[in-house]
Amino acid sequence: MDAELERALTVHAEGRDEEALALLQALVAQHPDAAEAHLALAPVLVGAGRFEEAAAHARLGAERAWNDPYLLVRAATAAWHGDPTAAKVYLGRIDELTGWAPSFALQAQVWHLKGLLAWSVDERETAVELLARAFAEDPAGLGTGADLAIALAELGRGAQAAAVLDRALEARPGDRRLAGLRSELP
Repeated sequence: MDAELERALTVHAEGRDEEALALLQALVAQHPDAAEAHLALAPVLVGAGRFEEAAAHARLGAERAWNDPYLLVRAATAAWHGDPTAAKVYLGRIDELTGWAPSFALQAQVWHLKGLLAWSVDERETAVELLARAFAEDPAGLGTGADLAIALAELGRGAQAAAVLDRALEARPGDRRLAGLRSELP
């Protein structure tokens, strides 16, 4: 299965999304009990805007990897657009599994997801706190600085948003999304 999975991910990285989708769907059909297969398919479905299908495969992956916080982060990431309630359950399970640990390598990603979920249910201040924690932990985290800056700007905190973007650009020089957002702020 590893070689098939690697091939599908390579095809996806090359931008051949439909082909990657077909390869991953075939992989899931061949290995329905493999969490990795479901969790590789789910983000490709997200990219195709098929959020409910992505959430279904995230659920199948999470069920098969219930004691693996790293795979649960992937499940939560893929699920949150199509099933935010499930994403919260996976994040809660990650907390259960890693609460005793002095650190968890993907903690910033967990806080980022929790912040996005909080924002989606209008818990704005909670969302900003969680996004700020994620950003402080990993300023180079994909999307974290942008999401925090957008949240701050929407709350009327333009100067703070600009400072976040400046710091994010230091961590991710040349990031077009960050540069574009920064150009919109004074």
